[in-house]
Amino acid sequence: MTCIDCGKEDHQYNYLCQDCYLKTNQVIESRPRIKIKICKQCSAAFVRTEWRPSPEAGLEEKSFEEAIADSIMYNYKIKPLKEFELHIEFDETYSSYTEASFPIVKGIFALSGKPDAFLPLIQITEPFSVYIKYRRCHSCANLETAGTAALKVQIRGAERQLNEISEVTNQHFREHKVSPSADVTLKDGWDLSFHNTAARAGSSLTDLLKDEYGAILIKTQETIGYDRIKSRSKVRSVISVRLPSFLTGDIIAKEDKPFQLLSIRGKSIKVYNFLEMVKQIWDKEVIWDSRTKMLLPREELVTFQLFTIDNRTHSLQFMNLSSYEIYEVLQKQYTGKLEEGTEVKGYIWNDQLYLSQV
Repeated sequence: MTCIDCGKEDHQYNYLCQDCYLKTNQVIESRPRIKIKICKQCSAAFVRTEWRPSPEAGLEEKSFEEAIADSIMYNYKIKPLKEFELHIEFDETYSSYTEASFPIVKGIFALSGKPDAFLPLIQITEPFSVYIKYRRCHSCANLETAGTAALKVQIRGAERQLNEISEVTNQHFREHKVSPSADVTLKDGWDLSFHNTAARAGSSLTDLLKDEYGAILIKTQETIGYDRIKSRSKVRSVISVRLPSFLTGDIIAKEDKPFQLLSIRGKSIKVYNFLEMVKQIWDKEVIWDSRTKMLLPREELVTFQLFTIDNRTHSLQFMNLSSYEIYEVLQKQYTGKLEEGTEVKGYIWNDQLYLSQV
């Protein structure tokens, strides 16, 4: 039978081929970045919310593959399927999960299953990337106790903020060729401990988060013991890092007007004023002001397609690819290349289309 939408002959899913069926019946609704922690000492993997037991000798690769498959299942938003199966295959650049290999592992995952018992099997094949963090698991960290560390960095924020800085943090440690002596994952952040040789890298990481992500730093000291020979307490530095609620690309509201956060640099932020169609520089403290509200996180922006270019009225028509509604905007509101079929992100506010500037 032929598809009633595109005419292609294929298995039928309510009179549609698989490609047309998936346009309005997505099986995979979300594909967040996958990150896996591997203990650099015992090869244990951190999956979901806990460290797994250290794999037996010779089973490290199998344990790593299972950790990736479980992470895809846990992180990807996959609709329930019958006769569900998931397989992964690494690309040709993959050699080993160890630290000597790439910090990013790529491959292909194949998903199959039935949307319901009366429809044929759906088969989806697409690439994936896994970002690997090499840390010490809790068991190994206890062997090199964090209590003797010279610096402790406490990073706190929501999940989306922590996901945002995860690879930046890993890259920072790779560039400095150091890693925390202990890395404890909490519900709302991380506790990183650094010994003397790595303390400078830990401190510079906090400065990076302050300058490029608008974090607030609070520096204190805590007592970790008592030196009987010198008759004084042993202390270490503690830097508490609090990440703001907003990320670049988010749509925020200030004084009931919509803005898009474009960048954070030093003591200032750059925003786009949608109503006046200009870029503005604000004091960074605005993103910590309780009167600044979130209108729409960047990941919830909707995809629109440039449908029609009307040079006579200097206007553009965009179609919402989810609802197929048509919206009109002035050409000066769009900074991209004027080409029909181009897809851009945007949002609807007060029945008006506003296009992302990121």
